[in-house]
Amino acid sequence: MLVATLGVSGNLAASGITAAEVGYMGFTQATLNLNPGAFDQPYLLLSYLNAHDQQRLSASLKLENPGATAHNQQHQAGRQAAKVSARYQGSLPPVLAQLWLQHFSMLSDAIIENNLFMGLRRDGHWQGLGLGIGAGAHYSFGRSDFTDQHYADWSGMVTNIQLNWAHSSTRLSLNWMGHFFRSDAHASTFGYTGSGQQLTLLARRQLWPDWSVQGKLVGYKSLGANPNDGLEYSMGLNYQF
Repeated sequence: MLVATLGVSGNLAASGITAAEVGYMGFTQATLNLNPGAFDQPYLLLSYLNAHDQQRLSASLKLENPGATAHNQQHQAGRQAAKVSARYQGSLPPVLAQLWLQHFSMLSDAIIENNLFMGLRRDGHWQGLGLGIGAGAHYSFGRSDFTDQHYADWSGMVTNIQLNWAHSSTRLSLNWMGHFFRSDAHASTFGYTGSGQQLTLLARRQLWPDWSVQGKLVGYKSLGANPNDGLEYSMGLNYQF
């Protein structure tokens, strides 16, 4: 999955927000049947966010199954994986949009997949509701031991629509990502189809000033290091410092 973060309305201090989260992620039985490499597991997530009126920078590092404590569907120690995500938005004065640069990497023993998105994005806010729309080109490089192939080239385009809503101590985010016109070589290397999409519903409830609980539901189809259809859910405890 592509690592998603909640959008934040308003200005943030220049120091930004750093957070750590520990949680557990699982999959529906239908997803496990379609994806032999998927299995329920704990995770650790570190994230950073710094946003101003004219620019925004966010980054995250997610460690899945740290210490290989969970077992896979073959009843063996499950693989460990790291997923790295970063996004930058900066103003472009001549146009009514922002520069949109985003990176996502999936790193494991068998797969190294790096994705770079480069395009334009427009964000707006209305009475606590935030809307962001972006589109850009996609460059990918990496390898897969499952197919014994490697890839490094442009591969179609990506689009993104994100809705954010905040009220009192509750925040909700709905994020859709689509990948279209994927190259045949790219699809063959990582087991994808010609297009893919992912829909993420994320909810956060503040418990104490620096503590919150976060739940996430992700539906994906041939995107975000998941070649087949699936539904993933997770729950985590988040601390900001």
